[in-house]
Amino acid sequence: MLDPKLLRTNLEDAARQLARRGYRLDTQALATIEEKRKRVQVIAQQFQQDRNAKSKAIGIAKSKGEDTVKLMKEVADTGAALKQAEGELEQIQNELIEMALGIPNIPHASVPDGKDENDNK
Repeated sequence: MLDPKLLRTNLEDAARQLARRGYRLDTQALATIEEKRKRVQVIAQQFQQDRNAKSKAIGIAKSKGEDTVKLMKEVADTGAALKQAEGELEQIQNELIEMALGIPNIPHASVPDGKDENDNK
């Protein structure tokens, strides 16, 4: 399997190198799903930061003897939204892995262009 970082950072270069062996990489599909992964990951991180901040506020409120019922409900709601975002992120990451598993290795620079061994020296 190709390094996911390579597909994220040098997608067009990877597509050119794979074309040398006769493989057409669907860069549009990979770029679309990668953009979706980034967006959902940012959302999940925001939910996590929000939950952490509210959890901290609960501790502060409890130490002051204040009512924390409202904050605890907000933390529970944020936790549910975080769980949903993490589930979506996991599904997207699995889809990316599935796509990456179907991509052949990039040929070494010394390998002649061609679809198989018949095209090589």
